[in-house]
Amino acid sequence: MIIVMRMGASPEEIQNVVDRVNEIGFRTHLSQGEERTIIGVIGDERPVDKDSLARMQGVERIVPILRPFKLASRDFQPHDTLIDINGHTVGGQQITVMAGPCAVESRELILETAHVVKEAGAHLLRGGAFKPRTSPYSFQGLGEEALTYLAEAREATGLPVVTEVMSPEQIPLVKMGEGFGMWWQPSRPGIWELSRDDGVASTFRLACSGGQDEVSLDGENFKFIFPPGSLPPETCVRAEPERVSGVSELDLLGDGVTLIPEYVPILKPFTVRMRVADRGADGQTAIYRVSGKAASWLKTQRAGEWLVAESSASGNFVVAADRQAPTAGPWKIAAREEAPNRPRIRVAVADRGSGISEWGLYCGDRWLLSAYDPDAGEIIWEGDEELPGPAADLRLTLTDRAGNQSAWTYEASPERRPPAKKSAKSKKQ
Repeated sequence: MIIVMRMGASPEEIQNVVDRVNEIGFRTHLSQGEERTIIGVIGDERPVDKDSLARMQGVERIVPILRPFKLASRDFQPHDTLIDINGHTVGGQQITVMAGPCAVESRELILETAHVVKEAGAHLLRGGAFKPRTSPYSFQGLGEEALTYLAEAREATGLPVVTEVMSPEQIPLVKMGEGFGMWWQPSRPGIWELSRDDGVASTFRLACSGGQDEVSLDGENFKFIFPPGSLPPETCVRAEPERVSGVSELDLLGDGVTLIPEYVPILKPFTVRMRVADRGADGQTAIYRVSGKAASWLKTQRAGEWLVAESSASGNFVVAADRQAPTAGPWKIAAREEAPNRPRIRVAVADRGSGISEWGLYCGDRWLLSAYDPDAGEIIWEGDEELPGPAADLRLTLTDRAGNQSAWTYEASPERRPPAKKSAKSKKQ
């Protein structure tokens, strides 16, 4: 969520809000514009008392961000992001051109290319020292040797250098501000070091965010390691079939992360034991879809316990969290005796297993400051002001931790009526 400060809010008021957010265990990110300051709140916001923050001096309103990339969204950063790279501005009115070879193959080639791209008008020199390849037997780049050639090309032409890194260990090698103006993470998730003919167990490490918790899938002579949440849902993990004889255990670790499908080719029947790591709507259970070529299961298991699935035929085996977008309803609008024009609104919500991370209650285009009670499973608006429009204009947006979004409009709760009494005629019949 973001906290929008009033125009003219003093530095002391802004700092008080920042200190309060940090006190309750969250990080903050300031975006100071010409007219007002926006404070981004980073972390799991479910336990936040938004009402207390909204009442602080200098706060204009609190707005939930429903987009998955919060810090990059226009809600948080309404102005263009300008990045200065050795005197050249990226993100301004001028288009930035980064040119150079995909891979640095030799000193002579990169020096000649650097002069060519500078004469052509490029602003930055691009060159890859560490190269991700689909095949582990393809050219992987010159590594640290290429970094020295890139630094020499930068000295010769004055162009800032852009290169890529594929693991956290490579970042210190690319010294920011000392010849390299920028580095990026490649689109491929990491490096694949496949087993050679020596039969020694090797590690497939997907170096992304550098998370310490890892998900391991162990076979007879290979091992996969995944930082939690590092793979997109459609990622397919493959291995040479002759080197995979079965799967003995799949231990899924993480803190409330959506499980990632693992596609494992097998040659004989096997058993998968999966430990349920994240909790569902009731805080204890989660639903998983387990399917294979010859069988399919839908099971519910308590967090921390083991879900066991057996396959009787070879084929691809899939383990995935069964997640759906959160739902809302019924709606309850109750008048209050002390303030008849300011009703209390309660909306029942179901997170479908992934937890509600963000919500927004609106009446027309007007945002209403509401609260989420996870224990009761309700979004609550206490009616601190008059409802700015008819109830028919009410709508609710929900986002869970997996990024699933849904929107719901107001529907009056059906009245409970006693069953109709059967007539004497119908009884006789």
